[in-house]
Amino acid sequence: MFQTIAMYKTKMYLFLVTCSLTRLGFAQETSPVSGKISSSGELLKNIKITNLHTGITTYSDDEGRFNIPALKKDSLLFSSGFFEEKVIVVRPGHFKEALHIDLTEKVNQLDEVIVEDKYIAPDFDEKAYSNGLQKQIAEDMKNDPTKYMTNMSGNMDFVLIFNLIYGLFKKDKPKEAPPKTIVYEELDNLFRNDPFFTEKLLTNELKIPEDYRGLFLVYCESKKIDATLLAQENQFDLLNQLILHSKEFLYSVDNADSEPWH
Repeated sequence: MFQTIAMYKTKMYLFLVTCSLTRLGFAQETSPVSGKISSSGELLKNIKITNLHTGITTYSDDEGRFNIPALKKDSLLFSSGFFEEKVIVVRPGHFKEALHIDLTEKVNQLDEVIVEDKYIAPDFDEKAYSNGLQKQIAEDMKNDPTKYMTNMSGNMDFVLIFNLIYGLFKKDKPKEAPPKTIVYEELDNLFRNDPFFTEKLLTNELKIPEDYRGLFLVYCESKKIDATLLAQENQFDLLNQLILHSKEFLYSVDNADSEPWH
């Protein structure tokens, strides 16, 4: 009988300890960390917040606010394609007051451009201009003398002058080459080797599944993106193009998957 009572007490003690630990764990899991995200005083939306311990992810709203569950000593990662990543370690005080997260914008160093408020025209050399024009007219007369035959005496032949000037400008007009666009091989090399356009950016920021990587690059090639955007100083313009095309691509994939087979 005494053994039965002792066993009962032991089981009851274990039960109470288990309940206490469960309540403690539950209380910790429901502790939210909240705050606002900004950069240079401007509130930021769609900033990705990831709890690196639990894997939970959320995004800031239109007013830069966020709310994410966390435990003490969890690490929270704040990331975006346009800003430097930032990691904070959760402390007890973070559960009691709103955080103010300030992110640093990724900035490329560009050469300084000096803009003059007035245009200063170069000195006009009337003699040199006149001599050059006479040489052009003489050369044109030699090549096509019929243009200079006129019955108008003492008056200027305006049709003749127009044809002459138009012909001179028409000869000098260069042919425009078609713009070069980015091809599949360039995009593939970009995401494999570039320190900014990484495979991680492709999957995490652009949301392209690994199975659709090649298809997405083919899709981007078909969009004929200007090849000058591959230059380092244009990487943010290229990122904007890729974000736009990734949304279009994912929308097309989702619609294709939802259509029934015929």
